[in-house]
Amino acid sequence: CDRAFSFSARDRRAHVIDPRTGELAQGALRAAVIAESAARAEAWSTALLVEPALAERCPHEALVVDDPAHPTRWRAVRPIEQFHTPALSHHP
Repeated sequence: CDRAFSFSARDRRAHVIDPRTGELAQGALRAAVIAESAARAEAWSTALLVEPALAERCPHEALVVDDPAHPTRWRAVRPIEQFHTPALSHHP
């Protein structure tokens, strides 16, 4: 099974720009996507970082952290199955 993984995060070295405002993205804190290609995984993880509401239209397995009150609580957009990593598996 050939799949690609991408992880995007908003932190002090933020570099993702919201194209609607020209400012740094203020959407999700983190987004992780598994897709059939690296380009699609990267595009969707970046898009979800900018606008978490796009999660409803994401066709790939994905996780999003979009609640600043719970910065380590991942929300499954599409469940990620058969893919385990310590960075993704320690959520409460």
